[in-house]
Amino acid sequence: MRIRFRAAALLATAVVFTGFGSAAAAPGWTTTPTPKLSPGYSLSGASMVSANSGWAVGYHLTNMWAGTVALRWDGKSWQRTPTPKGLSLSAVAATGEKSALAVGVKSEKASLAARWDGAKWVELPSPTPSGLPADAYPELSSISALSENDAWAAGCAQTGDFSAGVPLLNRWNGKAWSAVSVPKPANAKFACLRSVTARSATEAWAVGYAGTDAGVRPLVLRWDGKAWTEVAAAPTGSPEAKFTSVVVSGKDVWAIGFVDPEGGNPFALAPHVQRWDGSKFVVVPVPAKQGLLYGATADGKGGAHAVGYTSSAGPIALRWNGSAWVEEKAGLPQHTSLMAVAAVPGSGKVWAFGDDAGDPQQGLAAHLGG
Repeated sequence: MRIRFRAAALLATAVVFTGFGSAAAAPGWTTTPTPKLSPGYSLSGASMVSANSGWAVGYHLTNMWAGTVALRWDGKSWQRTPTPKGLSLSAVAATGEKSALAVGVKSEKASLAARWDGAKWVELPSPTPSGLPADAYPELSSISALSENDAWAAGCAQTGDFSAGVPLLNRWNGKAWSAVSVPKPANAKFACLRSVTARSATEAWAVGYAGTDAGVRPLVLRWDGKAWTEVAAAPTGSPEAKFTSVVVSGKDVWAIGFVDPEGGNPFALAPHVQRWDGSKFVVVPVPAKQGLLYGATADGKGGAHAVGYTSSAGPIALRWNGSAWVEEKAGLPQHTSLMAVAAVPGSGKVWAFGDDAGDPQQGLAAHLGG
């Protein structure tokens, strides 16, 4: 199953390289019906425009990837829309009520990009570097849009044995995607990007991981309007650590992921969070002690949410309340893997997405607040 493959892929690389103010309890999550698809499917990316408009994208759960999935929210229900052929849609960015951009994997040799034109998804040419390592699937796993004419997409072409990886970074100018040069991380044998977020035309962040002789370390890149440069992450205290998502909230930049202190034991994984203080990254404690964090979003009020799952397929849902990360998973099914989270602009509502433990597993959508 692809969701398990993603977790294994992130972990296996390590193996290779030995609400503000209120004191009242927040309301719990409420699951919302999603279409039933055969074979099963998972939702791995999401973006909300308003209370009445949003997107969630993903992939079928057969073997590894089996096909693209996109659901549209109309304020009342989630409905599937036809999508371009490919192996997976990994991320989506809504740029308006009638426009959105999505990225993923087209084939073992090409990444996938598409645009919602208000009526249908239209595939776009997606630059994929030539000369990739054999068996390296080029996946664009994240997208961040400042407008309909300015967006970033990040990802990785990583080999099946997880011994090599090439970072992917593309930019959208409103008409076409173009590849952008990625600096070689210091002392790295390979590198992968997993997430990108833009604050403005002169500030963007991308995170992932880099494989070295000593293990696998977190990777952070920063865009200054002219070029991408590497920014040092804080020491993790673990020989293996990876960032899976980055989000900008107010003055904060949050990088989330996990540490793997035993280099391959899935039950030893622990969520890991770092915060940019304006000059450096610092580690911030989280209450969840086992599993990995996969998605994050800003709530528009200076706070943030992060989601993921444990090694036993239990949900992890965290919220930054302005002074600490707290757990907020009441109402979520006991066996749920969360992959993405998206806030509704201008409201206190947040959506989380992933899949449930049904047979077959189905895409799951749940919201918090309103």
